[in-house]
This record gives sequence, C-alpha cells and structure tokens, in this order.
Amino acid sequence: MPRQPNCLATETGHASDADWAEYLRANGLRGTRAAIAVLKALEAAALPLSHDELETRTAPIDRVTLYRVLDRLVATGLAQRIESSERAGRYVAVQARADSYFECTTCHRVMALPADPALPQLLSHLRRQLEKQGLESTQTVFRVQGTCADCGADAGKAASARN
Repeated sequence: MPRQPNCLATETGHASDADWAEYLRANGLRGTRAAIAVLKALEAAALPLSHDELETRTAPIDRVTLYRVLDRLVATGLAQRIESSERAGRYVAVQARADSYFECTTCHRVMALPADPALPQLLSHLRRQLEKQGLESTQTVFRVQGTCADCGADAGKAASARN
C-alpha cells in the first residue's frame, strides 16, 4: 500500500509541488514536474480520466511522457488503471473517490452516479462477502454502462426520421 501523503493535510488544504515531490519519492518515484502534474490532476478529478483528458489537463507534457508517468504511478500503486468500454484505460489516484460511475457506450462520456447512501453499503457488503471466501479486494469499482440521455435522444431522433 502506498504511503499516504502528509502534504494533503496542510493548513490551506493545498500541497506545494515540493510536498508532491516528497510524496512521490517516499513511494519510490522521482519527483519530476511531469509526475507531479499528473498526480495532481488525478487527485483533483472527481471521475477516472482518460489519457486524452489527462493530456489536456497536464499540457505541455507530451503523450509519451504521460504514458510513462501513468505506467509508473500504476506500477507503484499510486494510481489505478480502469478499463473502459472502448478498451482504453481510465486512470484514478488511489486516494480519489471515483469508485462508482456511469459510462456511455456510445459517446464514452463518464459521469458520477447519483448520490445514494445504499451504494457504499453495497460495495462494503460485496467486500465482506469476498473476504468470507478468502479473497482480498484491492480495487472495487462499480461501473454502470449504457446510453446517456444525449445519445439516447439522438438515437430516438434517428429512429423517428427513418419512419
């Protein structure tokens, strides 16, 4: 398990780049500008981010460097890679709370599931059931896939136009 960052508990609630660099070094990585930028973007995100979304948020980091940083963050356990329906990865920081989301299988947009007090209870119940079977959950993600309202409306318009 990666060491928790002390830097997130500062007076202002915002860690300095030096704090992020120390956090990365404490977990076996170099505290480069690129690694700091990527980790900060993942920590700030409410939902898992695709490579393209991260590239936009961390510009001017080039694509290859971004892939390498993501691979290192995943390898050290500071980030998780979640497969999307398009077989592309989405990334989330291990401290982030992106454990439940909806993904449109048409446009691949990702959005948070509506807040429901039953969902954390359901995920906790599932983890307990796994533990009873001697299984240890290292990642629990509740992903619902389907068609978003925009794509559903577009499909409905297209069907009406054909008739």
